[in-house]
Amino acid sequence: MPSLIHFRAHLLWAGLAVLLAACSPPETAKPPPASKAVLELAAADVVRAETGALQPSVVVTGQLRALERTTVQAEVAARVERVLVREGDDIRAGQLLALLSVRELEARVRQAEAALASARAQAVLADAVRDRQEALRKEQFVSDLELTRGAAEARAAAEMVKAQEALLSLARKSLEDARITAPISGVLARRQVEPGQTVSLNTPLFDIVDLGRLELEITVPAGEIARVRTGQSVQFRVSGYETQFQGTVSRINPVAESGSRALTVYVLVPNPGRALKAGLFAEGKLALGEAVSGVLLPLAALRSDGTVPVVHDKRLDLVPVRVLVRDDRSGQMLVSGIKPGDLVVTTRLADGAAGLPVKMAE
Repeated sequence: MPSLIHFRAHLLWAGLAVLLAACSPPETAKPPPASKAVLELAAADVVRAETGALQPSVVVTGQLRALERTTVQAEVAARVERVLVREGDDIRAGQLLALLSVRELEARVRQAEAALASARAQAVLADAVRDRQEALRKEQFVSDLELTRGAAEARAAAEMVKAQEALLSLARKSLEDARITAPISGVLARRQVEPGQTVSLNTPLFDIVDLGRLELEITVPAGEIARVRTGQSVQFRVSGYETQFQGTVSRINPVAESGSRALTVYVLVPNPGRALKAGLFAEGKLALGEAVSGVLLPLAALRSDGTVPVVHDKRLDLVPVRVLVRDDRSGQMLVSGIKPGDLVVTTRLADGAAGLPVKMAE
């Protein structure tokens, strides 16, 4: 009997132990120790700082224009008989471009010639009358008034001859103007007349441009204009051309544009092969002085706070720099504050990256 009681007691204590174990809260698992953040960079994310040189410059844009161009106009009213050229034709100075009808013009010349002949005959008669009156005056057969009248009529007849000579000269010039010729050499840019068309005085007929020398018209901000001089070099590119072109500052407009206060600068562009065309848009840079030497870095390395991320002893530092020359076109800059050979980070970094250990990806 006592053994049965002991067995029941042990069973009771075992049940209580199981119940207490089930009711007790479980132990909280401790998190593993946090590993410190590491900045992993690829080889494409960094560059070695090198010494180099950049020329101070300003980015400019503008349009190419022909330095010499002209519009040929009709100098006489007439009907167009023939047109001998078309757009794109090479033109030489003095070349015949078109012919106007000369029938009416030739009639005007003949009329002027007849009028001149009549005036000359009248002048001969007036001179004879004057001479006769002067002879009769010596014999007291004519009065002083008649003598004066005869002399005046002779002078008037002589002036009439001059007037008719001038009219004949104008008529002959009009006949010559029926032959439309080119005043300059170049390329025909526009033809505004067709055969059978009647043109009036000063009607535009042709546009001719000389592509041998072009002018690039650019605008320079007011803050940079003090460093612009005639003779400075401008390098530029034109869409559709693989070649880089060059020109020289030839003129500077003395009056700033209203609003922007920028100044217009004119760049002379030699074009011996006539590869460039007038009216094309160009983009380039205007050199503003001698080249400057320093540490050369990509612009992508410069942060908005004026620092450059540099890896020192496998740790990222943000080093303040001073930009000496900035070239937005090439994407490079010259700076002070960085040593040649420093490993510079060019990729975008998150805030708080300064001081992190750096690991280069293999």
